[in-house]
Amino acid sequence: MLNIIPDNRTFSNRESAKKSIVGYCYLLAGLRNKFVNSFKLDLGLYLAENGTSATAIEVLSNVGISASYKTIENYKKKIKANHPKEIENYFANNVS
Repeated sequence: MLNIIPDNRTFSNRESAKKSIVGYCYLLAGLRNKFVNSFKLDLGLYLAENGTSATAIEVLSNVGISASYKTIENYKKKIKANHPKEIENYFANNVS
């Protein structure tokens, strides 16, 4: 088997590199399955929260790397709307 990750890296660095390679493969393949779509949404959320412009996110969406800016904003609204219920559930289940 082709060894992409050098053996002289520490175990944790090799494991991290493996995860990165899988992420890159998903991006390159551009598959339309729920795992890749979740990754694209996560990437879009990360970019949006770190100040990436809506235009830049749309460009990445158009080439299939990220979710669209509208999808990201809708997801953020959904998180905001569900947050109070999640807090109530947490306290109901974890605080006596």
